[in-house]
Amino acid sequence: MNGQFMSSEPYIDLPGRAELSAIVAEAYGRWEHCPLPETLDVCTHCTNESIVRRLRETPVRCIGPNLMYEYHSSAHSNEWYGKAPHDKALHDEIRHFLPRQLELLGA
Repeated sequence: MNGQFMSSEPYIDLPGRAELSAIVAEAYGRWEHCPLPETLDVCTHCTNESIVRRLRETPVRCIGPNLMYEYHSSAHSNEWYGKAPHDKALHDEIRHFLPRQLELLGA
C-alpha cells in the first residue's frame, strides 16, 4: 500500500460539524422519544440476546459506537424492503436509532 489512504482526513465529504450538529439536534427533537417496537428487526441467529437487551436498556444518546455497530452488522430481515412504506414498527425502530446514528457519524 502506498499510504495514500492513510490520511487522518475523512474521505467522505460530510456536512460541516455545525451543520451536522444542527441536523442531529433536530433529529433528537423529533424522534428521541420514539419507542422501540416490541421486537427489533434483527436475526436472532446472528445477534445474541444480550445485544438486543443492551439496545433496549441503553438510553439512545448513550449507545456507543460498538453497540451501534453490533446492531448494524446483524442480519435484518428482507421484510425491510417489502413492508417499509407501511410498517409502523419498522419506522419506529429506524426513528429511534437515527439521531444517534447521525451523531456517531460526526464523531
